[in-house]
Amino acid sequence: MKEELIEHFNFLSNMDIKEYILYRTWYQIKNKKWNINDLKELSYVKNNIWIPDNKDDYLNIKPRVVIPKNKKEHLQWTLLRYFISSAPTYSTPGRGIRIIVIDENSNKFLGVLELVSDFAMLKPRDVYIGWNKQIKEENKMLNYIAMGSTIVPTQPLGYNYVGGKLMTLCLCSNEVENEWNKRYKEPLLGITTTSLYGGFSQYNGLKYWKKCGTTTGEIRMEPNDEINLRLRHWMRDNYPDEFEIAKHASRMKTRISYFCYSRMGVKPPINNAKRGVYFCSLYENTRDFLNKSNMSFGSKKFNNSIDNLTNLWKENYAKKRLENLEKTERYNKKVVFYDDLIKLSWKETKMKYIEKLDLNEKEDVINVFFK
Repeated sequence: MKEELIEHFNFLSNMDIKEYILYRTWYQIKNKKWNINDLKELSYVKNNIWIPDNKDDYLNIKPRVVIPKNKKEHLQWTLLRYFISSAPTYSTPGRGIRIIVIDENSNKFLGVLELVSDFAMLKPRDVYIGWNKQIKEENKMLNYIAMGSTIVPTQPLGYNYVGGKLMTLCLCSNEVENEWNKRYKEPLLGITTTSLYGGFSQYNGLKYWKKCGTTTGEIRMEPNDEINLRLRHWMRDNYPDEFEIAKHASRMKTRISYFCYSRMGVKPPINNAKRGVYFCSLYENTRDFLNKSNMSFGSKKFNNSIDNLTNLWKENYAKKRLENLEKTERYNKKVVFYDDLIKLSWKETKMKYIEKLDLNEKEDVINVFFK
């Protein structure tokens, strides 16, 4: 088991962060069991992604946030999340809302969002808010904020019109805020998110979102699910008492993994991928309320109606992006949908999305895949 684990970690450690993310996404899609109903709905979802007939069609977009209520809508969210995002899909414990963004005029898909419980510790965010451990934990201040864990546009909206910025603005809309407040006791006062990798992302320069800094980037690479399952069986067979304790603890998979690493004397590789940390204050006194320097969070910091945020995106971001693409003749109407990963081997996947491209194509694919 130790030899197998070391071999797997050596395989991962030879990847840069982009290849590592691509590998994890490929592995998850490749190993998920898709039934016939999933594949039928997959075809529907793929054929109903927003595609412009003319370059100025973005001006007619009218986003509507849809909170999945039935089995079909939950499946649509899941399929979009799997096949338009480069990041792997994992369920998050705690609070959460899943959101589909649809163009009301065409009834086509624009993207998916997910708002979940924020990280207990995130230094750049904590410093920006003015938190210390005592204030944050004793007053349960984490309950007043949330994390945008999924903010993904469909393509070509994302590439041609910086649709990621539109999705990020939709996340802080009053429709999303009101849904969160209906579900949970404490009002939503602010939202955190992080870039997928590096300090440059779709959140840079976005109005209402403040960059707080970057993470240290020292995140351990995770073995794939097959290795994790084998570690679980190894611990169960060799350390049954410790396994029973870990099995009923929070973050069971992490506890089991680290117990096994310790017993085997194996260290997982570090990916050294720094991430930008961003925060959106929904109220004038959000930060002062959170750090207990003001007992009131005050009035709304900005007009967060969908209409206002959409107009901001059209004028400040989409228009400029389109003008730049037209100058370089790089406007692209191609739908990017990763359902081909179901059939491709890892070598074929790497060839298609990283290696076998000319320089312009490679830059475009990487920009799209890692938005």
